[in-house]
Amino acid sequence: MTRSVICVSHESGAGGRALAEAVAAQLGYRFVDEEVMAHAAEIEGIPVGELVDVEKRKSFFSRLMIDFGRSGVAEYGIPAVPPGALAAMRSSDQLRSAITTAIEDIASSGRVVIASHAASHALTGNHVLRVLVVSPTDVRVARMAELLDLDIDAASDQVAKADAGRRDYLKRFYRITGESPVHYDLVVNTSGIDPDALTSLIVQAAQV
Repeated sequence: MTRSVICVSHESGAGGRALAEAVAAQLGYRFVDEEVMAHAAEIEGIPVGELVDVEKRKSFFSRLMIDFGRSGVAEYGIPAVPPGALAAMRSSDQLRSAITTAIEDIASSGRVVIASHAASHALTGNHVLRVLVVSPTDVRVARMAELLDLDIDAASDQVAKADAGRRDYLKRFYRITGESPVHYDLVVNTSGIDPDALTSLIVQAAQV
């Protein structure tokens, strides 16, 4: 049985997005990342820029810069939070509901790889493969430093903030206070294995 939905969660700087894209390409699946937020905004009937608060937005841009570099961020063309938008923010429960519904809607069509918003914790069923992509902190810091032209201390601070934001997101949206490998079907470390081999591993796991 081939899993029709693959959820790829990833630590900042671990290269999870690129790995998820490669898996989607190899399987011929649709790749979804921040499209989740656009769909959630549509569900709520508000502009996507008003769906996330400043803290989440900053975290999102940091992750984009890690995965794409500075030019990749600009290509997204996502507007700044408009004046007064914070006053119109939905409650955490509404945000969680909209994002969860968006993930479920996207997954319902099948043949999709979702690489955002901890979709592994929003979806259930044997048709879902839950993957966590990790890498040692020092490796992620080195990648951040090289990509953003930062010194090690600044890169370390960026990674620490991204990790804290991820923990906060899991706690607030999914009531998870301690992420564990048992939350996933497969955990891969990108620090010492060729990306093509990891892609093949995930594809193979999806086909079991």
